[in-house]
Amino acid sequence: KDKGELSRVTLRNLSEVLKGFAPQVFLSNVFMGLRKEKYSNTEAFPENLNVAYLSICKAFLNYQIEMVKPRLIITLGHTPHEFLLSNIELKNEKVLNIPHPSMWHFNLKNSGLEKEDIKRLISNAYNRV
Repeated sequence: KDKGELSRVTLRNLSEVLKGFAPQVFLSNVFMGLRKEKYSNTEAFPENLNVAYLSICKAFLNYQIEMVKPRLIITLGHTPHEFLLSNIELKNEKVLNIPHPSMWHFNLKNSGLEKEDIKRLISNAYNRV
């Protein structure tokens, strides 16, 4: 039985570590529309070489950050983290990168972290801003 967005692994795992921050959380993607049809791995999508596509993503992400005015931005994985730092002029926002939650069984093991460690990292970063 489909339970909507929380049936997806990424959101289900992410919701576990974001409990307690819920009313202050705004979720978005750096790269828009990748999973619509054919891509399951954002590290190797062909559009990462498409200047026009990346320009649109940059403009939209910048607009979202200007409108939401987040205190803390949490990036999920290396590629979105690098894109954000390389393309967006941050003002007072703090940035925390965590392993992508869609494959935490693998990503956390490789990073040497547990879900509780991620919760602690987010809490510490959030409390410092």
